[in-house]
Amino acid sequence: MLRQKLGTDVFWAAVGKYLRKHRGSIVETRDLILALEEESGLSLEKFFDQWVYRAGHPELDVKVSYDDGSLVFDVDQTQGGDDATVFEFGFEVDVCVDGQWTHHRRNIDERKSALVVHTGSRPTALVIDPDFTVTAPIKLTGPADILRNSLREAPTARGRAAAANALRRRPDPLSITALEQCLGRENEAWMVRAEAASALSAISGDAARDALLAAQSTTHPKVRRAIVAALGEFRGEAVATALATLASKDESYLVSAAAARSLGKTKAENAPEQLRPLLKKNSWADVIRAGALE
Repeated sequence: MLRQKLGTDVFWAAVGKYLRKHRGSIVETRDLILALEEESGLSLEKFFDQWVYRAGHPELDVKVSYDDGSLVFDVDQTQGGDDATVFEFGFEVDVCVDGQWTHHRRNIDERKSALVVHTGSRPTALVIDPDFTVTAPIKLTGPADILRNSLREAPTARGRAAAANALRRRPDPLSITALEQCLGRENEAWMVRAEAASALSAISGDAARDALLAAQSTTHPKVRRAIVAALGEFRGEAVATALATLASKDESYLVSAAAARSLGKTKAENAPEQLRPLLKKNSWADVIRAGALE
């Protein structure tokens, strides 16, 4: 965030001077601020007061709507109560219309604000905070078709993962299918697929459960771990059987441990019988035993 505010060249030049000047000595945060201010010519007191000295961080609820050629981003800072700190930051979005991506920005300094992007026609995809410049969790809601397209077309893994997370609030059949397809794409970044698994568990229902079961043999262990964690939110013989198998036979210790925890959450009748042998299974840091005990 600070590097973007100052520019990459100015930021690193200031850091270099700071390190050379104070090498081997005791420093305070103020010394770094002075170095940055001297190099940039800007006053950074407000920036450091907000992001370093002040407690807390922004929490954003972003609602996206489209009407008559305009895409509207309603931004609500939801941290704390009515007397909580209101942060000031640059809110940025990327929007895709007819295959062309454009970048848009607005300075946010109120609890409730809005960014309006005149697109002319309906956008196909979008990404909130594409360069990860705001230190804030973002709850995104918006039109399901745009979110589904974003899950496929966003140019970064972070953008696609954010779309997957947003789809947890859209439990329609098309969105479930889009999440299932994402989960099954072996060439997709693992964190995107993991977010798709988490979204399916939040949606719940037979279709979401079946999508998770169908992907349980995926090759990436971090994705399998997300899948077994998600399956812990479901019940039924098929779920318990799959979790018992993964808990006892998966090649990843962490997947086995997660499967053991989820098997316990199902409260299946034979879960204790399936978990007891895991108490004798050696693993790194005893993670499998710990999972079985939990």
